[in-house]
Amino acid sequence: MADTPGKLLYDPGCWKELTPKEALIAWLALPTAHRLPKMQKELAALVGVSEETMSRYKKEDGFFDEVDKRRNVYFKEFYTSNVIQAIAEKACEGDPRAQKLYLQKVEEWKETTRQETDIKERREFVLMLPPEKLTELFGIIQRTRQLDAEKYIDAEVVENENGEKKNSD
Repeated sequence: MADTPGKLLYDPGCWKELTPKEALIAWLALPTAHRLPKMQKELAALVGVSEETMSRYKKEDGFFDEVDKRRNVYFKEFYTSNVIQAIAEKACEGDPRAQKLYLQKVEEWKETTRQETDIKERREFVLMLPPEKLTELFGIIQRTRQLDAEKYIDAEVVENENGEKKNSD
């Protein structure tokens, strides 16, 4: 990602403005290269708690869910626009994968097959039928399934030279 060396994603003086647990969450959400202080024990000393307290926070239910939420904020704020720009540039150069990604992200395009569209249109049509036609349609479907099953069974049975029927297995 195009960060200048040494440029941080946050103000390192902010740790004292947060509770120790919030500071640990924010610190863990950062890429390692952007963490100041570099070590968890140094962060603990900075915010005024023991390293054991920091380790205990990490064992709490939902702790890393909070880290993930904060991480998503950082990356959306600092990188998403750059990534989309890089995808757009590759797409303009003719890269088909980049073109597809661009359309999916920016244009909210979703890939569907013709079969999915046909099924949706058929469902919508069926829902518009009056109840008596719907009952008739279900009867036709049931009879067709039964005939298909009988054809399958008939295809499995063949006659031998003497006219006796036997399975083709």
